[in-house]
Amino acid sequence: MARIHVILFFCLFALVQNQSSAATLEWVDLINKGDNELSQGCRENANGYYDLALQLIDKSGVKDQSLLDALNMLKDRYPVGNCVERVQILQRLVFVQEKMFGPTNSGVAQSLTSLAESYWTLGRCREAEKLLKRAIVIFKNASMTEESANTINSLAYYKEKRKPREAVELYKQVLEIRTNQHDDFQIAVTEMHLASLYARLGFCRQAEALLKSALQLAEKHKHMLAAHDDFKIQHRLANIYLQQGKYVDAEQMYKDLIAKYQDQESRSIDVDHLWFIDGMTVPYNPPFVQTMWDYACLLKKQKRIKDALQLRDKALSMGVTSEEWKEGRWWWQDVETMFNNGY
Repeated sequence: MARIHVILFFCLFALVQNQSSAATLEWVDLINKGDNELSQGCRENANGYYDLALQLIDKSGVKDQSLLDALNMLKDRYPVGNCVERVQILQRLVFVQEKMFGPTNSGVAQSLTSLAESYWTLGRCREAEKLLKRAIVIFKNASMTEESANTINSLAYYKEKRKPREAVELYKQVLEIRTNQHDDFQIAVTEMHLASLYARLGFCRQAEALLKSALQLAEKHKHMLAAHDDFKIQHRLANIYLQQGKYVDAEQMYKDLIAKYQDQESRSIDVDHLWFIDGMTVPYNPPFVQTMWDYACLLKKQKRIKDALQLRDKALSMGVTSEEWKEGRWWWQDVETMFNNGY
């Protein structure tokens, strides 16, 4: 009798395993079909397949690694920005990971950072901050220095606009970790972020020192940095000089940058949104145009209005389109009025 029970047990176990395997094959097939729809630009159809895959997983009762694999696959199929479906999947992923591995598992921390990113895009900033802080603690306790630095950096980035002073302290932590790691590339990137915040807060000397350090690292490791990152750093440093009233230093750096931007390839490089000086409210422009704007601002501050107008003409002759300048017409009209009034 006992032998029959054992045989029945193994038969049932094999049946469950086969059903689980079949279910796994089916949801993988559905995800693949969704990927195919997505590759053809049919996001709505793709989401339909992904939803069916998740429903199938629920019905199959899968509770092991297969469930984690499915959730990990599905979370990457939904866009980060403003996507409720991605949030729901990540919430479930965190819950399953905590049940399987405990709340202090590094995998849980990774999922928490992903969930925090989605929360932030949905405007759920307090919840996002709470999750990131929890993830940082997990990474630190696990001596995962790189992951800890990345997560602190993410928290600092999210705090830049609303709480810049808190972001400064967080970037300082990241810079300390990067310095101890002797990671020159990440040191330069962090110094740029920190310098931007210092400039916003009016701490120009600190910003200048950081940008000079970042520029040295950029010149030392050009093979490691993105194309023309040194241009980006020089531009920000020139703006810092302008902000401090160091007009001679600022002008020389603007001139050097404009000379570099003579090359069409350099002018087409995409860079981050740069600082605006003298109260100009001008939308983002390509880096070459932005350099011209900031240099013109310097000339206006010095009441060198004729030189500013010549700079505009030079920019237009070098291929800058009138479309790129149209949002600043009001500013140039002001400059022309000053010129006509004898400045």
